[in-house]
Amino acid sequence: MFCRELFLGPAQQSWVILARTFPSVKKTLVESKGLSGDEASPCVGGVRLDQRDFPMIGRVETLDLKQGELVAKRTFSQASDLWIEDHKPLKFLKHPLVSGIMAVETFLEAAHLLYPHLSVLGVRRLKFSDILECPPNPGREARILCRREEDAVQEVRCHVELSSADLSPSGRLLDTWSTNYLGKVILGPRITPLSPVSEFSINAKDLDTRPMETPDIQESYENRTGLRGRYRVIEKINGTGPGVIKGAMVYKEQEDMAGLGRARYHYPPYLLEALMHLFAFYAALRQEEGASNLIPAGMEEMRFTRPARNGERFTLEARLRSRDDQGFTWDARAVDESNTTIMQVHSVRMNRFSQ
Repeated sequence: MFCRELFLGPAQQSWVILARTFPSVKKTLVESKGLSGDEASPCVGGVRLDQRDFPMIGRVETLDLKQGELVAKRTFSQASDLWIEDHKPLKFLKHPLVSGIMAVETFLEAAHLLYPHLSVLGVRRLKFSDILECPPNPGREARILCRREEDAVQEVRCHVELSSADLSPSGRLLDTWSTNYLGKVILGPRITPLSPVSEFSINAKDLDTRPMETPDIQESYENRTGLRGRYRVIEKINGTGPGVIKGAMVYKEQEDMAGLGRARYHYPPYLLEALMHLFAFYAALRQEEGASNLIPAGMEEMRFTRPARNGERFTLEARLRSRDDQGFTWDARAVDESNTTIMQVHSVRMNRFSQ
């Protein structure tokens, strides 16, 4: 209770009083009783939370502030997660997948629950270990682990994992679990501007292929992927050149979770999705081998400064850092209309995926 009062009380009130009978002063409401049974509870550690602020967390099972560890559960379901049905990046998949961008959001929410007084700044050494298919019924139960790894003067880092219960070939839930995503979340006392990447800007003279407008892009989505609706995020491709690509998107918000309206995400997930699509469009436009079966495998780091606003337009730029027989490694950024970089990704790995 002492920690929670300090973390969640108004910043200008630096004092805490624990008493059997509270005096007549301003206080932070602490409720120790949550919902029972399997029903998802918005009450964690005696604090009432708004589900729209943590849309990817179903329920918190353990929270240990001393050890710095949180374990949460989440059931991914097409009935409640309206975004899942739109996310089938490869046509030959039987079912849509839990997307990497939503796995990142899950990690940020878990770390913020553990450190509610800090700001989430990004992720590091993110690895997409295994795809997580989500059939219509039943949902896929997932377990989220967040553990404090190291404390620094300016930043705190947490190890995070998302695991899921395995399915048999017939679709029956098994008692075994597999890790789908893992990495580290970076937190700090405040969000600061991103350090500029030298010589990253891509100009018209760097491009040697023609632009792609929205109708052609939509046709490419239809022919090359199983993505629909909200996951068709690219609006324009300015062109490509040797090792570079530039494009644009308009950020769109809609109801991703049934009954929650517009979720309040901790970062702009569809902006990260657009950057990853940019890498796939490069391979297709440059007629690289296996261009239609690229899927993200992880990244060294992603940093951001703020959420995106509905209807906001962004310029997307990416530079190829390396390639091999398995795929490509990219750096990229998203720039808003004031020419401010609000997201940077480093060493994003896109691998060829075979059926």
